[in-house]
Amino acid sequence: MRARAILLASEDVSNSEIAVELGITRPTLLDWRKRFVEEGVNALIEIRLGRGRKPEISADKIEAIVEATLPTKPQGSWGCT
Repeated sequence: MRARAILLASEDVSNSEIAVELGITRPTLLDWRKRFVEEGVNALIEIRLGRGRKPEISADKIEAIVEATLPTKPQGSWGCT
């Protein structure tokens, strides 16, 4: 989507039109364009830290669950009595 935004901008499509076409906000588009100018195409490939959905279960909790369940097998599974 970011690459498409930059390509449309290179074709002199207005920021408002690009935002509507891609279903994003104009400020988001302006941020992408700024990053592209300042940092190049690689800046648009990476998702910056702090973006996206936050995990509902902490990494520590996941690790504790895995450690607690690895040495055991569910009752009735092959090899259990």
